[in-house]
Amino acid sequence: PAAQESSTFESVHERLQKAADININSSDFKWERLVSLHTTEHANDTEDEEKEATAPASLEVNVNSGGIVYFAVFQLGNGEEAAACLKFTPSRLTTQSERLGYELGRHLGVSTPQARIVRSESPEWSEIIRATENVKLQNPDCVKTCDEMLEALEINRCLLLMGYVTGCPLHKYKPPVLTQAIARRIAGSLGRVLLLDLVLRNEDRLPCQQLGWRGNPGNLLCTERTPIGEPLQTKKLEFKVTGRRSIVSGRSVPPIPKHARERTTTITVGTSVEAEQPQRNPPGGRALHLVAIDSGVPRRPPSQKRELDRAQYPRFVEMLLHDFDTSSEVVKEISSCYLETVAEETEKLDMAGVTNAFLSGFQAGLKAMVPLRSFLVKLQRRLDFYLKQFVADIRENLPSDWSPDKSSPSDRLSPQPSPPTLSSADGVSPPLKLERRFTLQLKDYNKLAKVRSVSHATKLNVTNLLLQVDDGIHDRVEHWDEVLGSEGHKLCQTHDFSTGFLEGGGPHSVVDSYELKVVRLEHVLERMELIAQGTETERPSRVLDCLYVGGALAAKSVNILKHVGITHILCLCPIEVGSPEPEVTEHFKYKTCQVLDIEEEDIASHFEEACGYIEDCEKSGGKALVHCFEGKSRSATIVLAYLMLAKGFTLLDAWNLLKGAHPRAQPNDGFMKALGEVDKKLHGGSSSMDWQQRKPAARLCPLCQKNVGLSSNSLQHHVNRYHPH
Repeated sequence: PAAQESSTFESVHERLQKAADININSSDFKWERLVSLHTTEHANDTEDEEKEATAPASLEVNVNSGGIVYFAVFQLGNGEEAAACLKFTPSRLTTQSERLGYELGRHLGVSTPQARIVRSESPEWSEIIRATENVKLQNPDCVKTCDEMLEALEINRCLLLMGYVTGCPLHKYKPPVLTQAIARRIAGSLGRVLLLDLVLRNEDRLPCQQLGWRGNPGNLLCTERTPIGEPLQTKKLEFKVTGRRSIVSGRSVPPIPKHARERTTTITVGTSVEAEQPQRNPPGGRALHLVAIDSGVPRRPPSQKRELDRAQYPRFVEMLLHDFDTSSEVVKEISSCYLETVAEETEKLDMAGVTNAFLSGFQAGLKAMVPLRSFLVKLQRRLDFYLKQFVADIRENLPSDWSPDKSSPSDRLSPQPSPPTLSSADGVSPPLKLERRFTLQLKDYNKLAKVRSVSHATKLNVTNLLLQVDDGIHDRVEHWDEVLGSEGHKLCQTHDFSTGFLEGGGPHSVVDSYELKVVRLEHVLERMELIAQGTETERPSRVLDCLYVGGALAAKSVNILKHVGITHILCLCPIEVGSPEPEVTEHFKYKTCQVLDIEEEDIASHFEEACGYIEDCEKSGGKALVHCFEGKSRSATIVLAYLMLAKGFTLLDAWNLLKGAHPRAQPNDGFMKALGEVDKKLHGGSSSMDWQQRKPAARLCPLCQKNVGLSSNSLQHHVNRYHPH
């Protein structure tokens, strides 16, 4: 028996190993070609470590979201075999949430298995049953598996059909030589996967101590086959609107910090690394893809975890983007030290270049998140509108003699499984069809008649009750099932997006719309907002050990300011940025000095006060940040004045030092004229630097491409007026 079991494993293992890829969305995909079915225990070898080491492309699947996975082997017309996966989860909503997770990953540029939902009311469900019965008759080795499969098909209402991925967990992948190109490709993919898991709040893939993630390496497969499906980022959601502050600052995602770029010359700002070109093989001809599996969108997390996320997410993203040592440590941790370990066994890697590739991948995911987030907001608003219309319609159609206080909730609705027909407490109401029942729990239904602003959950729960006491309400619910399914699906089709919740139609569209909007999307969008908060930050530029310069984003980047040791902040634009946040004044000494960014402004009158503040900071052993709104003109002028008045620099020397540390420094002509006068007074004769007046470039609105003026204020005014949302 042991030999027979080993032989069975080898047979299944080899078949899956050699199986070709199959497009499950193709018209050529036929269930009549099914020849065998296998479960995960047939495909996994958990005892023979030697076999795992010699078979790096063996399949390993961990079903962490709960459920059973079957591997289906098909006979192709050319004599080859192909494989696909069928996954049954504990509930229809769980299956749909996993499909949504894969779709979010696809739009963030993460490789995921090709996936779609097959529902029990579809003709394909019957095809699967017939194919399974046929395999049971023709393949004696699969009788038990087929019986289990048929039982699963009988008791479940849907399944997740996925493309088969031939690969192994990343930590078991052993290339002959881990080249720099392969390492950078892996790191770039890890950056995108990390962003996906932040959006999903998935603790069960990448280990990360800072976030409290335990990790599970089996949920990240490494394969040398290009996964079937659309190339990453070939179709983008047609939205460009980001947060208003991002529009005004001219970017939605910060570039790789200069202090990080200086450690390697292999990557520059705006240059894609191999990880961002999934269809192009790295040098040596070896393709490599990280495929994220088990990516379900969870239900709302507990309130304590949500509070923890609100504190952790912005800080984590801020430090990841702006502190190279933090980024390096995160790469090491989420790869389970894989890159460093393999590098020691093969060739020495430039780990700075690998870290920069990781940052590039993470930032590419952030850029992809901008239009995705805008679309999800639009989808959420659309669902919210129709759900409110649904509740209003149900209220208008309440039976005239209906009162929610007639009987107790336990009399009206039992939380235990119910028989196919249900009656009201008095036993005279029409029977309720099983397929029309809602599965939401009944809560506070007796408040509906008294309170107008109750939650969707309460209102839908009351509708659940009404379905049992008044069969006439069915028509309205069926109408709204059709409306919600149609309108939501239409919007998703327009933007090439599949939620898994809105594509099935049938008698569950109201419940699915509620589940998608309230239980899933709201918390996905909340986490996206927290991530966006972390991106709306900036690392200040170090000019001297005690002096840093930056813009308004740098001044609000509390975590990175504390990390570099800033103790004092000098703000030159209190009107633009408003009052500082309490967190800023709590951790830093804060001084304002109102200076207008116009050529006629007498900025020289502020030199003594500003330089004195910086000198006091230096004497106390602290570090000062000088900032204006954009970090270009006013702050640069004050820093130049300090270098000249306090450190004895000529204007030319001060300019060269500042420009090297802070390339975007660009004082206006009036400010440079004032600095030239100081230079003459300090060093005699003419100024050490000839300033060439430059005509400022016009600012273009990133949304409509119209010329809106010369300043950031004019751009801000234009966005507020013409693009308020």
